[in-house]
Amino acid sequence: GLRVIRALRFAVTKNFLLASGTEYALREGYAVKSLLRVAKERIMDELNKMFNSSVLNSLYMLNKFPDIRDAVFAENRVKLMATLKEVV
Repeated sequence: GLRVIRALRFAVTKNFLLASGTEYALREGYAVKSLLRVAKERIMDELNKMFNSSVLNSLYMLNKFPDIRDAVFAENRVKLMATLKEVV
């Protein structure tokens, strides 16, 4: 669950490249289902770390995985907008 968003965070904050197998796994429906079982607070913590590192790279990474982006934004839309206002 949390590893899904953490993989994206590490790609953004540590400039890691995701292996093609990892990218494939993140595009599968299982990744979204497992992410939805994670507490909202833990997801927000990972998002805060991502966006504090780089707003542009965070948005780029989330847009590469639209199913994950939509799941994260749907669950955290209000908090995420507040976070973006603080970072920008």
